[in-house]
Amino acid sequence: MTRPEPKWWPLLVLGILGVASGALLPWLRSFQNFPGESIDVSAIYRGDPPGDIQYFPLISQLSRGTITDGTIKELDGSVLRSFPHATILPHAISIALFGDYGFLLADIAVTVCYFLLVVLLFRTMGVPNPLSILTGCFLALNIPFSLVLNLTLGPVSNSFPFFPGVWGMRIPRPFVSELFLVASLIAALRLLIADRTKRSHWLWLAFTFGILLQGDVYSALTFALVSPCLIIVVVRREGLRPTLNNCLLAGVLFTGVVTPFLLQRWIEHPDIPTRWGVFELNRMAGFQTYWRQLLAPTFVIALVFITRILASQHQPPSRGRKRIDHAILRTWWFLAILLLAAFSCISISILLLGKTVQPYHFNDRAERLCGYVAILATAYLAIVLYERAKWKNFQTRWQEKIIKRTPYAATAAILFVFLGYNTLALSKQEQTVNPVRGVYYAHATDVNPSYRAEFSELTRFMKTNLPQDTVVASFDHQVFAWWLTFHGQYWFLVEPFVSSIPDQELELRLALLCKLLGMSTEDYLAFIQTPIESQPNLHGYVNVFWLGLAKYQASRLHTFASWEDYTPEQQQLIPNSDYTWQTIIPQSELNRLAKQYAEVRMSDLETRTIDAIVLSNGIPELPWAPPTTDWELIFHNNAFRLFTRIQKHEHVK
Repeated sequence: MTRPEPKWWPLLVLGILGVASGALLPWLRSFQNFPGESIDVSAIYRGDPPGDIQYFPLISQLSRGTITDGTIKELDGSVLRSFPHATILPHAISIALFGDYGFLLADIAVTVCYFLLVVLLFRTMGVPNPLSILTGCFLALNIPFSLVLNLTLGPVSNSFPFFPGVWGMRIPRPFVSELFLVASLIAALRLLIADRTKRSHWLWLAFTFGILLQGDVYSALTFALVSPCLIIVVVRREGLRPTLNNCLLAGVLFTGVVTPFLLQRWIEHPDIPTRWGVFELNRMAGFQTYWRQLLAPTFVIALVFITRILASQHQPPSRGRKRIDHAILRTWWFLAILLLAAFSCISISILLLGKTVQPYHFNDRAERLCGYVAILATAYLAIVLYERAKWKNFQTRWQEKIIKRTPYAATAAILFVFLGYNTLALSKQEQTVNPVRGVYYAHATDVNPSYRAEFSELTRFMKTNLPQDTVVASFDHQVFAWWLTFHGQYWFLVEPFVSSIPDQELELRLALLCKLLGMSTEDYLAFIQTPIESQPNLHGYVNVFWLGLAKYQASRLHTFASWEDYTPEQQQLIPNSDYTWQTIIPQSELNRLAKQYAEVRMSDLETRTIDAIVLSNGIPELPWAPPTTDWELIFHNNAFRLFTRIQKHEHVK
């Protein structure tokens, strides 16, 4: 009589509770370390470390049910927002239901969903429940583990990861978009593993791929490259006609899912993709890559090939063993092709499209796929070693009982050690107290007691003293993200990422605000070229957050203007970088902006609302202030000054 296997569902419940607690920990540490801080400020600093807060206003606008640009009061509702909705939808729904605490609850929900999808991925490949749950906990807790090979690999790096990180808290990528990536991978694998595909397999694949395209176009392009392989396999297995029928039905669903995304691309202003970083380049430029990028997929493909060889050998009869052998034998080639497609996707996409956007993301997605496949192959090898040891009678009965329960004990140990360490050891550590965008806002970091404390004080005053419909102007991106997300509705400047308003209005509003503050043309040009402190030849926060975003990128891949349009110092920087966020405003653009600034008339403010101005006390903004005849200082601390218009009343006789 065989002994029953330990029940796995209590372990699943333990895993859900554990990863939910892991998602809650950064919030609890924030509440403990900053006890007087409101939830909206803690949300700005969510994550460990904090992520890109420019997405938060998009989430807030969607939570109010609007899909149009609502940042500029005079243009509210007139322009369809360009940013896709799929990846910001979970947090938007949560905020709509639970208010400011929606960020916290959405973090927990997304983390649990990711955990369950990872478990489903490994169960799809036949990995036993306990080991699948253990792996899910390991990845969902975002434990900082990587296996790195140190070599001399040329000028780019001296190492590469065999097991890179596959997930993180950054909204929306990879925190939310990774759900779509894992779901698409599951859908493709289930289609291959099934003896006879069902209509539900095709519909699930169409839906997940459609969502993935809206949430992570880089991963979607990889899956698009391998999709013909899936169709060919199914045609050979089931025939052409039924496969075409299923493909047609899946195509209808896919079209419905991606229609909002296509509509956004169709009607958006051409300025938007340019400032997001889309640029044209030579179609062969994608093949100019470093050879080290091939090392990671080569290693993982070799690992997959080894698992295929082991699976093809005769093994002792085991129900679970047959299931995982079947999955590996049917999908090993697809996993290998998927990794090759991931690392060649940038080259092929540039060859076909003749353009790209922020190309470093391609390698990031490829390494994530390598991570999943490598961990899956490692799990399979662990099962092989266990089965062989068991078959050769290397285990006594009590040893076998211990080994069967090892995944349960390991999962519990990971949860308790990880949560205990973060709760006790890290509870005393000081969290981020500088601006979230500290690299760009270095001038705001030297504040007593801290930028975060001064920022929290400012937000409390603004919530109490400014109505929600107040139109605020500020060069501080963190103030912008907080005001539009949690309290206000409108902003004076056009933020080039969040807003879909064209460049003409963006540049005019920036010039109007600077002229209102008393800047001359020379002052204005110096201000928009405020450098990153550690790199004086690179333009910093004014250019990136209020003028060009990635429009003025200058690297060996692409420059906005011709080579002669840059100074000798700048020309030395450009060939040595492939970083698309290296931004430099060329001389011809500076001349155009200077002429535009000189022609701006303050009468243009009469048709544009501005009610309050927040300025930093840091060096770039300290000399400037609005005229005292029309504006009064109503709040100031060590980091900020807040001005509002003086209310002028007509004299009544």
